[in-house]
Amino acid sequence: MTIRSIVTALGVALLLMQSGSVSAQPQTKCLAGKTKCMSKKGTGLIKCEQLAETPGKPADPNAGGCVNKVVDKFDGGVDPTKGCFEKLENKNPNDCLTFDDTGSAESAVDSCVQTLVQAIDPPPISQTKCGAGKKKCVSKYFKARMKCYQLAQTPGKSTDPNANMCLDKAVAKYTGGIDPTKRCFEKLENKIPNDCQIFDDTATLQGLVEDCDNDFRDLLANTTSTTSTTSSTSSTSTSTSLPLGMVVGALAPPTKGRFNYNAQFGLPAVNAACTTQFPGSHPCSQAELSAAPAGDLMGLQDSASTTVTSLWAINGSAPPLEQCQDDNATGSFLNWEYGTAHTASRGRKFALSNGTGVLTGPTLEQCALLGTTSWVACCQ
Repeated sequence: MTIRSIVTALGVALLLMQSGSVSAQPQTKCLAGKTKCMSKKGTGLIKCEQLAETPGKPADPNAGGCVNKVVDKFDGGVDPTKGCFEKLENKNPNDCLTFDDTGSAESAVDSCVQTLVQAIDPPPISQTKCGAGKKKCVSKYFKARMKCYQLAQTPGKSTDPNANMCLDKAVAKYTGGIDPTKRCFEKLENKIPNDCQIFDDTATLQGLVEDCDNDFRDLLANTTSTTSTTSSTSSTSTSTSLPLGMVVGALAPPTKGRFNYNAQFGLPAVNAACTTQFPGSHPCSQAELSAAPAGDLMGLQDSASTTVTSLWAINGSAPPLEQCQDDNATGSFLNWEYGTAHTASRGRKFALSNGTGVLTGPTLEQCALLGTTSWVACCQ
């Protein structure tokens, strides 16, 4: 092993020793179910990416409708009542902590998967056995950790996600425990010959997976107390519901479909920019904008105090060529990175009547050079 590998192994060992000190989880059947929904969507999308990375397979994650099928299972497709979250929220009685957060959860999973995929195989897609194998390793680690949290959120189970060393076992399986040569990535990198593009990135991907898991837990368990008065009884009741999807602002400057903020591009750029410009927020999805009350959008200005007149409709289930995909022959083939005006790539956008807060659309518009600028809204 190289000196760099030894240092990485020591870092992983420290993470392994610390993995038991995770705070207890709130417990409801709905919460555990939503965690399972997000786990299934995440592993499903990574599987599509793994297939696209595999030599001899179509280099398109949505080949055979792979991505579309995963998305439809999560949000219900044309029938939202069949969405994974919606079924849990419609149970009577139910113990859900949050409601109508499919869009927020969907955006979080999409962002997580894209971050993991780009860290393993920077665009454009380079089909390698090693890259496909690493995506499989990451998927297994992600799934194992999500299972630990799901158990901790289940009523009657231990509230400690590391009960019975659940998290420790997941880490050890991924990192090789005390024998780094047995770690999932190391086995792939030590093959002769191998086609790995990046080496010694076990700890990097481990950290990204754990960041995703932490973000998902915060999103699902985030509640705020609201007070409502019932006129018939003149009494006050307290409920725990978070107005997820509330529009809190828009990013400056507007773009022509190629998201470019702080030297980052595409969805990772707007995820980071929303967090920076409006702490605690994420890019609004098309579903969130469609459901947003006019009051959220009336008089909307971006972070540079410019009046907003249109908004990009970010919808991960839309065809790539309706998400400003950079589909040039030498492009990244990632969404919202369209760089020229020579292909059929388009983007969905809403027109905003700023004075009334009314949205119309979305319509398909030209991206990039021939397009008109539009803003990305950030939601909580």
